[in-house]
Amino acid sequence: MDHVNGTEQLVVFTIGEDEYGISIQVVREIIKEARVVRVPNVPAHIKGVLNLRGLVIPIVDLAEQLGVSCLDVETGERKILIAERAGVQVGYLVNEVSEVLSVSSDVLEAPTASLGGLDHTVVAAICK
Repeated sequence: MDHVNGTEQLVVFTIGEDEYGISIQVVREIIKEARVVRVPNVPAHIKGVLNLRGLVIPIVDLAEQLGVSCLDVETGERKILIAERAGVQVGYLVNEVSEVLSVSSDVLEAPTASLGGLDHTVVAAICK
């Protein structure tokens, strides 16, 4: 969050027909979907690993992790959004990356407890 003017810059991407955003501060790059090597005995939403310029990066299918169905949407060629937190890079499979959006902090709201099993480590805020 930019504390000077109270805005957050988000990289906006789609999964199915829904739009999501991730802080531009953690996005390292966006690449075309590439060959992912499967890894045995990992959760279903982890598709495997990708060797990106000598770095082995786990690839997460966000649709599966969030429980979002993409079956009725033509996906075409998906993108991998490479993000880094605490020195660890992770690639997220998304349908499309559309824009960088500046959002005022007063339109971001923390998810409420009424959203049940929502993983708050994945969804930090909801844009009103």
